Formats: sequence, structure tokens, C-alpha cells
Amino acid sequence: MLRTRNLFATLIIASFIFGCSKSNKPKETSDQQSISGNITVIADTIVYDVILRNIDTSDIWEAECLQYLDQKSLVNYLIDGVYNGQFIAIEFMGDKILSTDDVKAIEQENGFSRDRVSKVQFRERWYIDSSGNLQKQIINYTLGIEVYSKQNTFLGHEALFVVKPKS
Repeated sequence: MLRTRNLFATLIIASFIFGCSKSNKPKETSDQQSISGNITVIADTIVYDVILRNIDTSDIWEAECLQYLDQKSLVNYLIDGVYNGQFIAIEFMGDKILSTDDVKAIEQENGFSRDRVSKVQFRERWYIDSSGNLQKQIINYTLGIEVYSKQNTFLGHEALFVVKPKS
């Protein structure tokens, strides 16, 4: 089992926090200063989930939406980016920065597979730049892994950790 804590309590708490958390609200940073000048802010912070793998193969709409997505490349980009110093990993429930050894330990947990990382929560800023182009600035990504019951029924996603671009 990935975690020793009560799975159902974790799922309930994680789904509430994963969907609506304000704990990862960005602090005033130099990132905000880079969006200056003649711009129109559409969303100072917008949070949305993207499913990376169609778990219900009978869901034709989901299959169509994901047909051009390379889940493996995106997940590898984010996790390998933590290892090579492009990104920092942060504990999902807190502000603790995770070391590369911490991330390696998560990857070595029983049942972990990068293939099961099938949800990413994007936290972004949206704005129209001085040329009139809609721009998105990624604040961070939260990786979610599939969770299954003992009967192998899909229960939902559990947040792993937050990945943030280095400033």
C-alpha cells in the first residue's frame, strides 16, 4: 500500500483539498513582477485538473480528449525535472521542500509507478499581454496518482507532491 493511513479518509481529504486548496496559493514573488507593464489579468490564480490517462476505456469523450497527450513524457518531464534541478518538489500538505532523495523514496514505495500518475492539477496565472495575446504562466503542478480498492476498483486520485518551476 502506498500510504499506511486510512485510504478512505485520505481520499476524502485529498479530493477536497486537491480540488479547492488555497494552501498552495502563491506568495508575492518576482514571478508577479515579470507580468508587468501593459497587461490585462484574466486570472491572478486559476486552478484546474487535467486527467492524463483514460481509466474508463468505454468513455469515448475522454479518449478523444486525450488522444494526442503523451502522459509518459509529461510525467517524466516533471519528475526528472526535479532530479535535474529544473523544478523543486514540495510536500502536498505543507511547505516542506522535498529533496531528490525524498522524491526517490516516493518512487520506490510499494505500488508506485509513473504510469499511475494520471492527474495533474495546474495552478496558473492567465493574462493578455501588451500584444493582445492570451498568456499562461505556470505557478505549479500537483501530481496525482491512481488509487484502487482491494478489489481493484478505481477510487480516485491521491496527491503525491507539488512541482514548482525554479524562480
